[in-house]
Amino acid sequence: MEALPRGADATRPRRAQRGYVLVVVMAAIAAASLVLAMDGLDARRAKLRRAEAVAADLQAAKTALIGYAASYRDLHADQNFGHLPCPDTTGSGIGKTPCGQAGQMAIGLFPHKTLGLPQLRDADGNCFWYAVAGRFKSNPKALPLNWDTQGEFEVRSAAGTILGTPDDANGGVAALVIAPGSPLPGQRRTAPGCSVPPEQARAYLEPSGASFTASPATDSTGTLAVNDRAVWVTPHEIFEAVTARGDFARFINDGIAALASALGTLRPASQNGLLPAVNPFARQAAAFDFYDGWKDQFRYLRCQHDGCYADAAGNRYSALLLFGGRSVTGRPRPGTGRRLSDHFESALALAEGREFAPCAADPVSFDNSSAAARAADMALCLSPYSP
Repeated sequence: MEALPRGADATRPRRAQRGYVLVVVMAAIAAASLVLAMDGLDARRAKLRRAEAVAADLQAAKTALIGYAASYRDLHADQNFGHLPCPDTTGSGIGKTPCGQAGQMAIGLFPHKTLGLPQLRDADGNCFWYAVAGRFKSNPKALPLNWDTQGEFEVRSAAGTILGTPDDANGGVAALVIAPGSPLPGQRRTAPGCSVPPEQARAYLEPSGASFTASPATDSTGTLAVNDRAVWVTPHEIFEAVTARGDFARFINDGIAALASALGTLRPASQNGLLPAVNPFARQAAAFDFYDGWKDQFRYLRCQHDGCYADAAGNRYSALLLFGGRSVTGRPRPGTGRRLSDHFESALALAEGREFAPCAADPVSFDNSSAAARAADMALCLSPYSP
């Protein structure tokens, strides 16, 4: 047998041992990397689950707000539909009333107890915030409030695209629910996240006046400038829910009948076709609220000489009450520069005094069966004239 070189019998085991150690080290590194990768994946999954939970809670809050507005009359007898609660400013979960001046926006924590929800928090443990437009808040009220009432907030995307603004197709934004996220540089939060006074809104939110960004956004340097996440409620969404009610047609018809009766009895002077500024229903709660909430949907016309209007049978009348109905598109009419042609189609000539088409002597019924039916003009004869 050929002899091995001197020392070979000792070298080979050492080389084999070093190779084995290297394999073990590489396996350990691979295992550690896999563990780190799995930990990172688990962290990302957990973060995604938290984000999904916040998004679901935001949507639940929005649904509750629309439901509250659509059922407001059920909980507040004889009042109008469409009002939204005041914010929570004490940490109780209940909307604090009154909230500011009439027509003034209000901001605070989301009033989860008022809306029948559990306390809702973002992924960092902060309670949701809530902003409500002055025209929609319930106390103090700013009337009119109806399917043409505009919201006052603006919402933009992270890229700056306008998602909702006054006078858009949805009537702007009536309210927002906001998950504030962790504090950004410069935001000093001195109060607990669920008992924050409204004065500390800037420590949690990043609005610009009445404009909100709906999702996290960076500035020109790539620095995170906004980390709010928001959902919003539009006037159109509110009144889509209101008009879907089975009793909405009766609500409108009862209001029209009370208004026609009062005007026919009182026979006030007509000024530019608008209803009288003084509400004639001081002692009738339901009619009083309907008058102030819906008066911009009506026109009241009186003859300069009695008996200038007629019904289909030729009977004469001295006044008309016109109801324009909802817009043909079903969307809120623009808040500025409304013309008679924005409210009336078939009765436009009558509203403008250019023609004296027949009016209805008997009460006519508002039809809530379709968008086209809701948009139909109504002309009621008032103040029968006998020469």
